[in-house]
Amino acid sequence: MSISAPPASGLAVDARPATPPKALVARLGKDEGGTTAVEFGLIAVPFFTMLMGLISVCLYFFIILELENAVWKGSRGVRVGNYGNGTSGYAQPSTNTQNNDDYKKEKLRSEICSHMRDSAACESKIILMMQSRSTISAGNSFTQPNCKNGTGDLQSWTPSSIETTGANSYVLLTACYKWELGGHLPHGESFTTFVIGNMPDGSFLMQAMHAFRNESYN
Repeated sequence: MSISAPPASGLAVDARPATPPKALVARLGKDEGGTTAVEFGLIAVPFFTMLMGLISVCLYFFIILELENAVWKGSRGVRVGNYGNGTSGYAQPSTNTQNNDDYKKEKLRSEICSHMRDSAACESKIILMMQSRSTISAGNSFTQPNCKNGTGDLQSWTPSSIETTGANSYVLLTACYKWELGGHLPHGESFTTFVIGNMPDGSFLMQAMHAFRNESYN
């Protein structure tokens, strides 16, 4: 009768052989867990850059078309004489100390801003310039409007930038709008250039013009 000796300790001994390094590498190579996260991490940066660029371009065209539409609608009042000479159009209120023509010019700016989505803050971000000619010729044509001052910022608004016009006159109406949000939107031009601002404070200057001839309203 043989008697087996008890083990030296009370712990069970794992007799399985150690996994060879090559087998471990092969097993890890077949494991596809986390693949989706890795792939998303690789494409996330270019994807979101393109997405934000697309949104920025859409907003840009939305604002510029809105500005052009506002100038076009505002020019209708000029064509029919609402902002012309004399007593035609808007009358000067008794409480207003400005002369009648300046009041009409202020009303023209308010009229254009009323067609902008941000109409409440529009008047502090927009200037108008209007050139009027009785005839158009090589020596009597419109000049290039300049929206910026010497420091590159938006010029200060004064009614004198709107020339007085009359019936049958040729008119060029220009609106310069300071779009503050536009200068801080990524446009995806490159991975190192993320803003489209063209003003010192990073804002984006937009310009809309409309040329027309006044009606014979006299």
